[in-house]
Amino acid sequence: MTITLNLDDEMEHSLQAKAEERGMTLGAYLDDLVQKEARSARELRRPGREKADAFVKWAASHRATPPLSDEAISRAAMYPNRL
Repeated sequence: MTITLNLDDEMEHSLQAKAEERGMTLGAYLDDLVQKEARSARELRRPGREKADAFVKWAASHRATPPLSDEAISRAAMYPNRL
């Protein structure tokens, strides 16, 4: 699908600058924005069970870390310069 956008000069320069910051062409940057928006719209329509399963899968993809000790999470450890 081809879409034509009529941007004023200020908007075009702003978007061009953002694209260049990311090392992208303006077309690629706009394509990326549209894809992200479409993905988030799909995410909002996902059923709760599917969202929960995706979260569990995401959480399992991270390495397990040992719990912090009681000392490590004590107020004195968090604020060493306070009484």
